[in-house]
Parts: sequence; structure tokens; C-alpha cells
Amino acid sequence: TDGPLPETVDVVIVGAGITGVCTARDFVQQGLSVILLERQDAVGGIWNSYANIYSRVNTSEVGYRIMDQDGPTARPNQDHSPTHDIMRDIHTVCGKYAHGRVRCGWEVVKTEKQEDSSYVVSARGMHGQGERSVRCKFVLLAVNRRIGRRRDVVYQDEHLFRGDICYGYANELRHLKFFGKRVIVVGAGAFAFENLRTAVEHGARHATILGRRSGTTCPKWIDMIAFLRPLDENYMTSKAGNMISFQAWQKCYEDASLNTPECWAEGLLKPHNHTVSVSDLVYIAGSHGMADLKVGEIARFREDGQGVFLKDGTKLDCDIVIKCTGFHLNDEVPKITGKTHMYPCSLIDFNMAYLAEPLLDGGQFGSAKGMQDSSGIMSTAFEDVLRDNPQKLAKVPQRILKQLVPRGNPFGSGYAGGLLSQGNFVAWLAAHPEEQRQVVEGAGRPRMDIVKYWASQIGLGALEEFKDILARACSSKS
Repeated sequence: TDGPLPETVDVVIVGAGITGVCTARDFVQQGLSVILLERQDAVGGIWNSYANIYSRVNTSEVGYRIMDQDGPTARPNQDHSPTHDIMRDIHTVCGKYAHGRVRCGWEVVKTEKQEDSSYVVSARGMHGQGERSVRCKFVLLAVNRRIGRRRDVVYQDEHLFRGDICYGYANELRHLKFFGKRVIVVGAGAFAFENLRTAVEHGARHATILGRRSGTTCPKWIDMIAFLRPLDENYMTSKAGNMISFQAWQKCYEDASLNTPECWAEGLLKPHNHTVSVSDLVYIAGSHGMADLKVGEIARFREDGQGVFLKDGTKLDCDIVIKCTGFHLNDEVPKITGKTHMYPCSLIDFNMAYLAEPLLDGGQFGSAKGMQDSSGIMSTAFEDVLRDNPQKLAKVPQRILKQLVPRGNPFGSGYAGGLLSQGNFVAWLAAHPEEQRQVVEGAGRPRMDIVKYWASQIGLGALEEFKDILARACSSKS
């Protein structure tokens, strides 16, 4: 990982996390040469930089499986795979498909499109090597969208606290002694529930999730059955079955004496831009009086050093405070590329793509409630053509019209399914430039915001693109 940068290569991949490494495999299988440029000093992305040794994948194992280990000593990953299993998979894929093709300690700062549609990628060495350039046919940005810089929070009178304060990322909590302690975890996202689980597993007397709003967590079986339930031809599950699952899930909260998320009363499954955390231990601990979920904010630490006051005046005792206060969105891709919008197929421009998990709004699960404003990606071109030429609709083949039907997400809560399918498609586009050009020209303008790229808008954006293509076809004289 410390060799010189090549002068030319088919594909430059920015980022050597799980997305960059897996997609490198796809490019290599298409017969393309690659180089992965990683800012950190090791591969792994957020699994290397932010995960804890106690972290686990926030979905069932099948939803995050990027490969099958083989050989006489092979074993499957654990369910809700721990950090060491994921890092093993990343290193295995990297070693097989990108050996000698990773350069760590290089930060990509700029991409410049050339007249022949190739790119010059400029990278700065993080250890004083200066700036270097690589010319390539295709650029893939494979950097996390949802997790940028850590959001730091400092409370009044923290210095008076006699216990331990740390952030719940990057192994800051590794030194903590939880046994018999009272723990407050600030935040209500996936990292917060992970740290509650870690505290209880290591002997904490009691753990409290304290968030400005309630997060949503589910027992493992709720997550797992999402992968097992039958889908219809449009990848939708039965609405009646959804209701049965939800009622059983709600009963789990009640049986554990835990407050249900207030967003449920609003018709939302989870808060805005949160994931649904997965943990049996939250419910087990709650039923034994060892955990609770509170909504509130710390106002200040107490003068006696034994706890905190909340903004509503509530007094809480604690020995450990773990901050899981979230992350800023990653806004670096527009700065690197000079582009602000992209296509729902992951292309930013001809010969340039961005693969990353989308932001998660309420409409992620097919609900109109909580969905972000989509007016900027909507088009009325197809409707206008049909209004003026209604007879042309009869000439459109049924197999084409079926593409206008909304579709669900066949991959459930797992990241790997979408990553592997979309990475394979992007690599195919890179290896077939003429077809890629047709995709870009047919799609018209890029309509998806690169930074605020919402899950619920991906399908909608693709549908609007398709309708625009149909509008142009129906506008022809034939």
C-alpha cells in the first residue's frame, strides 16, 4: 500500500472501504485496471476509522455479506457480524482482487475532466509526499455520504464530573470499566444502541439512552424475517403481514417497559435520517430494569460530580457518559468533482460515479410521510405529451409501461445487496462506454443532490428519468 502512484490506469477508486474494495473486484472482473486511493493509513473505511472492537453490523448477516470465505478453515460470519469479521472480508477481497493496487495515505483533492472524457485525478500525500496526478478513463467516488466529520459536543461543567466521558467511536471506550456502573449514552442512533449493548454486556448496573428524540430499535427476528418474507413482482411485501409484524414489535417494547418512539405516533417508522437499530439486548435489559430510553438533553454536569441535570430539570446519576452525538454529512465529493448533482444510477457524469449509502428519510420504507421535498426532481413532460397526444399511449408496449409501476427494495435493511448490484452495474458501464453514453444522454439532466441524496428519491428519480425518455419517444412523429 506504500508504492508509487501510477501515471495512468483504467479506473481510480477514491476510498478503500467496503464499497471501494468490493467495486474494485467488479472492475477487475470486467478486465479493467484499478488503483484505490485511501486517505487513511489502512483499508476498511469507517470500519477502520470509526468502528469499535465491539461494533456489529446493524443488520442480519445475509444483508451485509460481501463474499463467502472458502478453504479448510473457513467459517461463516457471525450473525450481526462483528468488526473483525467485516475487516477479514474486506482484506480477503482486497488481497484477491486489488493486491498491489491500493495506496494508503493519499487524499484525493481534485478531478479534472479532459477533452477525451478521461480524467486527471490529483492526490495529496498525507505524509509529506506532495501532490501527484493519475490519468484514468473512469473515476469512482467510494466515500461515505452519511458519516463525515464527528459532531463534537461539550457540556457545561464537564470538568466537575468524577466519572469517565468519551465518544462511542473509534475504540475510545475500550479502556472503560463498566462493571457495576451507571451509564448514560447520549444519542439515539445505531452507535448509541451499540454502546448501550456494550455497557450491559460488560456488566453495567444500568444504561440509559438519552436522545433529543427517540431512536428506533428492533429485535433481531424483526430484521431477519424481512429477508425471508415473500415479495410480489414489484418487490413489495404484504401490507397485512407488515401490520402483524409491527404489532408484535410494539409488544416487545411494552413487555420490556420501554417507551415506543414518538415518531410512530406520527406515522413514521424511525426518525429522520436514522437507521433502525437492531438489538435483542435492549429489550432483555429493559425487562430486567437495567436499561431505559429517555428523551431529553444534558444542560450541565452536577457540582457533586455524580451525574447531570437535564434541560427539563431532571437529575440523573451516572458514572460513565458516552457521547454518540452523530456525524456531519460528507460534503467533500462536490468539492473534489466540481459537481453538485448526480443521476439515480450512481453516475455523476460520463465516466464518473459515486457509490455510497443514501440518506435515510421517512419515505425510505415507501411511506409518503417524512419524505423529503422531491419537487426538484419531478418532471411533467410525459404527462404533457399524453395530454396532447393521448392516442400514443396505446402504442407503448406493456413491458415498457410496467416500468412505471413503483417498486420496493428487494434487499431489506442490508447494505451489501444494493452495493453489490449497483457496483456491478457501474463497472459494466465503465467497460461499455457507448452504452454508458446512451444512459447519460437518455437521462438528461442529473437531478439528484450529491450530498442530500435521499433513499426515497432514488426510485422516484429513476422513474422521472424514464418518463422523460418516454416523453421524447412519444413526441417523435412515428
